[in-house]
Amino acid sequence: MSDARTPDDDGKPAYQSGPPAGGGQPPAYGQGSGQPQGYGSPQPYDGQQGYNPGAVRQGTSPMAIVGFILAFLGVLSVVGLILSIIAFRTAPRDGRPRGLATAGIIIASVVLALTIIGGIIGGIAIAGVAAKCADLGPGTHQVNGVTYTCS
Repeated sequence: MSDARTPDDDGKPAYQSGPPAGGGQPPAYGQGSGQPQGYGSPQPYDGQQGYNPGAVRQGTSPMAIVGFILAFLGVLSVVGLILSIIAFRTAPRDGRPRGLATAGIIIASVVLALTIIGGIIGGIAIAGVAAKCADLGPGTHQVNGVTYTCS
């Protein structure tokens, strides 16, 4: 067998045995092994080594989830908006993502605006029917193809 990597008879490389190229023995532990010097002996493990609760990214806040769900529910969107705002403000402190809280704020605002507009339109419609019934009196009346039942 030769000193270098050369193929054997079967085509597989042959490996050199003995000391590493360059001669001599490998350096002793901690002396010229390429490792930086000055680390000293390892410290005992106390169970809390490297523990940083702020670095752990937690899941979405339950308050953000509830706020997001309530954001879709008409009048309850006010509660969803409040919960989503609270979850949005506390997310960085708790190390939680803000995405669902942001979506809850946007959706609750839109649903709340639509609910208010719908309430105003509904109130105007009911006031119009009440005024018409006041003119017509109690009973069922046909006016321009529209049936009014007044009590």
